[in-house]
Amino acid sequence: MSKTKECFAYNTKIIETPTTKEVYIYENPIFIHSKEKADLTDTSNRKKFDEMSAHKQYDSLKRKQKHYEQARWDIARIVDCNFDNKTKFVTLTFKENIQEILITNREFKYFIQRLNYYLYHTKTQLLKYLAT
Repeated sequence: MSKTKECFAYNTKIIETPTTKEVYIYENPIFIHSKEKADLTDTSNRKKFDEMSAHKQYDSLKRKQKHYEQARWDIARIVDCNFDNKTKFVTLTFKENIQEILITNREFKYFIQRLNYYLYHTKTQLLKYLAT
């Protein structure tokens, strides 16, 4: 049995939410290939940021900036698609400036569990949230 890769191409992307419609038209078609485990890039040969040349560091920072801008848009779309009259927004902070991410994640998990139990009187996770 031969393994053939499927290939798809598009030149227009439309993202529609209840309040906005984004249309992206590309000059060159975007190709999508089905991926297999062998196709995944090997990260063992990556250089650390300090080992890169100044030009490569600049390119890396530009990619990171683009990544975070895209993440911001993705979060805005998720909120837009799931917003209703019961939606609440809250900002949570710690009194102390805790730098250890494992501690903050554990405390946040416990907070969500307690809030879920307080609101729904069940240990089953019913509370939905978006955290960044």
